[in-house]
Amino acid sequence: MIKEIQLQNWKSHNNTTMSFEKGTNVIVGVMGSGKSSVMDGVCFALYGTFPSLNSRNVKLDEVITSKPNQAEQAVVALKFDYDGKEYSVERRVNRRGANEAKLFEGEKLIGGPQPTDVTEKVEKIIEISYDLFTRAVYSEQNQIDYFIKLSASQRKEKFDELLNLNKYENVRANAVSLQNRLKKIVEDRKALIKERRKDAVLLDVDGERRRLERKSREIELAKEEIGKLESMLDEKKKAVEVLEKKEAEFRFYSELAIKTASRIDQLEKNLAEMRKFAKVDAAGEIEKLQISIKKLGASAEKSAKEMEKLLEEKSLLERKLASEETILKELEKSSKELEGVKGICPVCRRSLEERTKKEIRADNEKHKGDLLGKIKGFEELIGIIKKTIKSSEKERELLLVEKEKCMEKMLEMRQLLEKIEKLKVGEKEISGLNAELENIKKETKKIDFDQAAIVDGRKKAVEYEQKIKSFERELKLHSEMVQEIKNSIERIGKEARHIEELERQVQILSERIEQLSVFVNALKATQAELRNELIGAVNEAMSDIWGRIYPYGDYTDARLAVDELGSYEIMVRERNGKWVRAGGILSGGEKSIAALTVRISISLVLAQNLSWLILDEPTHNLDTNAVEVMSEIMKEHLPELVEQIFIITHDKEMERAASSTIHVLERDKGEESYTSASQLSAM
Repeated sequence: MIKEIQLQNWKSHNNTTMSFEKGTNVIVGVMGSGKSSVMDGVCFALYGTFPSLNSRNVKLDEVITSKPNQAEQAVVALKFDYDGKEYSVERRVNRRGANEAKLFEGEKLIGGPQPTDVTEKVEKIIEISYDLFTRAVYSEQNQIDYFIKLSASQRKEKFDELLNLNKYENVRANAVSLQNRLKKIVEDRKALIKERRKDAVLLDVDGERRRLERKSREIELAKEEIGKLESMLDEKKKAVEVLEKKEAEFRFYSELAIKTASRIDQLEKNLAEMRKFAKVDAAGEIEKLQISIKKLGASAEKSAKEMEKLLEEKSLLERKLASEETILKELEKSSKELEGVKGICPVCRRSLEERTKKEIRADNEKHKGDLLGKIKGFEELIGIIKKTIKSSEKERELLLVEKEKCMEKMLEMRQLLEKIEKLKVGEKEISGLNAELENIKKETKKIDFDQAAIVDGRKKAVEYEQKIKSFERELKLHSEMVQEIKNSIERIGKEARHIEELERQVQILSERIEQLSVFVNALKATQAELRNELIGAVNEAMSDIWGRIYPYGDYTDARLAVDELGSYEIMVRERNGKWVRAGGILSGGEKSIAALTVRISISLVLAQNLSWLILDEPTHNLDTNAVEVMSEIMKEHLPELVEQIFIITHDKEMERAASSTIHVLERDKGEESYTSASQLSAM
């Protein structure tokens, strides 16, 4: 019985501990809450793998928690008892480094730290392998009705795998295949013996020896001819080497002459454009432009100084104008105040009479007239100065523009002067190259090089080489023929022994074929007998289980039927005693009960000592009524047949199926949180 499992950093489980008891244990939670991970953990603890990992749909390091925080190690610890003894197994999966496992009997360490060692010991203790566990005990997610949905031929294949009958079929097929191959080998060997006997009659040892002597003489003649040709080739190569030295020298001077002439031509093209400007007095023009630039600069500077004086004069006049305007404003203000004053002068604080006011007004008007005259004079002078400043600015701008033009012209003249200097250098270089070209032509004429002689020498050397290769090929063919003749003579001696050996092999293989025939027939009989016994045991269990868990009276029995082709059908018996196919007549819920009957029967036959059953989402595609029926069966009837049952489901209604523990798993996937587990009491 599985008593407890602990999951640390295992998929979505951060630190989950779950306890189990005999009877039906229900693990319920929504999709993604970590339900299937619990049973994967049970399978992994026992065998170091689980179905999706074994089929490589999941990698081992993917079982280590990665969200919300990435862990470096996952730990699965399982406690179980078997045959009156208590065991605990712990496996650690490391993201980096080797994985570890430990197996304890009570407090005593009996396996580890190698995971394979622990797996081997667990299989020995519970007397069931991983393959049998996943076939007979562990029903994967949504696979409870797997056998119902298969065709009859597919069902035969899968049931034979479950019952291990496919191993006999594979051995028998391999034996038949081997028998057929041996028969083909015997036929081939007999045909080969017949051909070799025919060839042995035609072989002529004396004739082969005469051929060997003739070919040996031809080899000697070919070697003599090759020696003569190699001597002639050596002489011709030496003559060609002398000519090639002259050819290299001739080519050197010829290529040098071409390069020199090309350089002269390129220089002539480059200097042609420069000669157009050779007569221009660039230096004189530059001197004139420098004088003009100097004069224009002086004039512009003089104009700037005059404008500066005018600006100062304008500023002075503007300050005087502002002063007079201020006085005028004060005068107008005092005249205005005078009209409103009675008795005392606002300026001198004396008593005023009307006559005195008139005199003051007359003085003020006269003073105002003088001020207005001055203001007008200042304004006219300022206007004249402004016009003069504007004229001076325009004149200065024109001087600066003219100066800029002169500077640009001077730059052009300097560039032209550089071209004239380059022209002189280029013409001097052309003169030197022409002299060099004449010397090259003289040196070329001195070389006594005959192009026809070197062509003829090379041609003769190629002819000699081809003749030598022809004789070498002929020599090779003669040598190969000699070796072939020697092999033929040797083969004649071996042929009789080969024929004798082949006949002995044919005899041995014929005996083996007879032995394989006996083995295949015995294997077929054994396979049929085992199938009948195992199917009989499964059907006996199915009949008993169906009567216990099927809640209605319309179908009284269930069994597996095997037709003459060996295909398997799941059948149920009606009240009238007629057997009908379960897949064609039962409802969805009834099919699930039939599939559950098959699953439990196989588990009881193949793993009766273990008495565990794991069902992942057994209510897949069932309606509400079927779920209720299935819940009652799993709670009331299954515990009578199987000691401990685990149901993994998302259906809350299946909590009713629990006869021992209920574990509710929750997880907020939106927040990528860990799985939380809580245990409830069975209803």
